[in-house]
Amino acid sequence: MTEIIIWFITCFVSTLGFAFVFYKFADVPRKFNLKFFIVFWLGVLGVLVIQYYKIESLGHIAFFIFYPILFYCMKPMPFKKLFYYVVVIWLYATALDLIAMLIVSSVYHLYKIDVYSYSFECILTFFVFIIMIIFSYSKRVKIFTANLYKRLDKISYLDCSLIIFSIFALTMSVIMFLNLSNLRINILLLIIVGLMFIVFVGLVKFIISNRENKTFLKILKDNNEFYIKMEEENRIFRHNLNAKLLSVKSVANKDAKKLLDNFMLKNSRSINFSKNIKEIPYGLNGIIYEKTYPFMDKIEIKIINNVTFDIFKVLQPIKYNVLVEKMVIALDNALEACANSDKKVLEINISSQNSFIVVEIRNTFSNFINLDCIGNSGYSTKGKLRGLGIFSALRDNEATLNIKIVNGIFISKISTKIKVAKYKD
Repeated sequence: MTEIIIWFITCFVSTLGFAFVFYKFADVPRKFNLKFFIVFWLGVLGVLVIQYYKIESLGHIAFFIFYPILFYCMKPMPFKKLFYYVVVIWLYATALDLIAMLIVSSVYHLYKIDVYSYSFECILTFFVFIIMIIFSYSKRVKIFTANLYKRLDKISYLDCSLIIFSIFALTMSVIMFLNLSNLRINILLLIIVGLMFIVFVGLVKFIISNRENKTFLKILKDNNEFYIKMEEENRIFRHNLNAKLLSVKSVANKDAKKLLDNFMLKNSRSINFSKNIKEIPYGLNGIIYEKTYPFMDKIEIKIINNVTFDIFKVLQPIKYNVLVEKMVIALDNALEACANSDKKVLEINISSQNSFIVVEIRNTFSNFINLDCIGNSGYSTKGKLRGLGIFSALRDNEATLNIKIVNGIFISKISTKIKVAKYKD
């Protein structure tokens, strides 16, 4: 019974130490989590059984199964980041265990104490626990861990696949070279070598394409800053122009004042779009700005955004491109229909719903629209030989476009599935 109690304390303290280090490193929110509580105690009991019955083969396997689940219950995050924290904390703990083993060896040789007793095992566990707590409070260790992840995060799954495949191919080549005298060149071997070459070329091609897409997305992000600066400069220009016109108006005659009043009324609408554009996800903000800004003086435009994470981290390039393509087509049609209507109201809602990015565009319109015919090549409310935009937008399944009319409002809903669950980094 005493042995079980000692092992229980040891397992509880070690598990608590790992969880606390993750709590500090990952900035886990301070709130009660029932899932964590249940998984934590189940894990403690599982480790207790493994240690008590000395099932060494399950030790490390259980570690890399249990702790990812425990950490995810504490704070949901992408698998890559979660696995990184598990590996890093395991490496820190392994290093501390090595230090503890050196201490055990020194104590054994100097004082001939029975260092293999259960009580001594418990003392060493507390020692490692205390050192891990100190590590978790160290700003240098925390910064080093965060910076190391930023560097490793740049390595994609394709890069890892190429590295693994290159090691495999190199190993196979060495084995074949060492057994060259006994090696028989047959069709099967040629097929294997050919397949290896094709896979290698394919991986390299995918990696190059992936890097090009990342470069394109980075340029797109950087270019969005131009739209914000242009909006601010335009507002400054309008402000200064109105000030100068007021000074001219103060010395103008009656007719000139009427002309100036008419001009200022038409061009003095102050729209602070730069503040709004910062709230829209990168990539979408520049496109929405470029499309809507020419209509700012004609249409009442409202933009609502509930996406708080970077869409480039959760959308593959092909999905992002199709999402933008369909959004642009729907937005062009909405702006044109809205400008020709009486009320002239356009609303853009950007949200995340059940692992989907959703862009919903609502607009007023004037012409009669037959929903059953929308999407057919050649049908359009704008005349003949039109309607190809909606027709093409409905074809690609990487993002869906749904159209409906509710209470006299035309609604275009574009959605695409993200590759991971929504998270806040």
